[in-house]
Amino acid sequence: MQEVIKTVEKEVLQKVVKVRKEKKIEAVKIAEEKATYNYKINDRVRIKDSNSIGTIDKIEKKNVIINYGVFTTKTSLSNLELVEKAK
Repeated sequence: MQEVIKTVEKEVLQKVVKVRKEKKIEAVKIAEEKATYNYKINDRVRIKDSNSIGTIDKIEKKNVIINYGVFTTKTSLSNLELVEKAK
């Protein structure tokens, strides 16, 4: 019985390692895509280290104005994370 359990554990661990590698590769691809993305008006974005999601109203060189509904704020493009592309 113990041998069967150890065999199953080994198989599961091998599959877990494989899935983790695939997820890591996928995460890197997504990060690269987001890093090279050119923001557009109406994209839904988040300021890094923030929970609030807003919409880009205006882009001025390397700065953007984000509308959060009740208020707006201005920040640099390098300070943004893409949440959803504009439709």
